[in-house]
Amino acid sequence: MAYVAFAGIMITGILLLAAVLTKLQGGLIFSFPMSWLREWDVEQERKAGMKFADFVFRYVPPFFIASLIILLLS
Repeated sequence: MAYVAFAGIMITGILLLAAVLTKLQGGLIFSFPMSWLREWDVEQERKAGMKFADFVFRYVPPFFIASLIILLLS
């Protein structure tokens, strides 16, 4: 059971880290590597990045806390 809890902590931790980095960059994820494309829509990317960060911050922390509790109980 500890392996399941550890896997849950790792997966949710990676998602939370990605959301924090996206939030710090203002929602931009791929704008620097894709800046060579002229038709790249930065505002659409910003909206999608902020929606991703909001989704992760809303739904992932309960799974992270549950994984911690499972790890502590096992």
